[in-house]
Amino acid sequence: MIKTDTQTKHKLRETGATALLDAFGSQDEHLTMGLSFDERLQLIIVEARSGFNRAKVGAHS
Repeated sequence: MIKTDTQTKHKLRETGATALLDAFGSQDEHLTMGLSFDERLQLIIVEARSGFNRAKVGAHS
């Protein structure tokens, strides 16, 4: 899990970026230890978008 301070988490929620915040929280530091910041960010964005798409599909079912 990437450590994010409370204020940053609040700002992400406030701006509607909850999926991004959840993706940050679910990232395993041990598995991503050797990755660069850009690579980790790409994984976070893919996870956030995947969650967003799942939510959209669930809303239309």
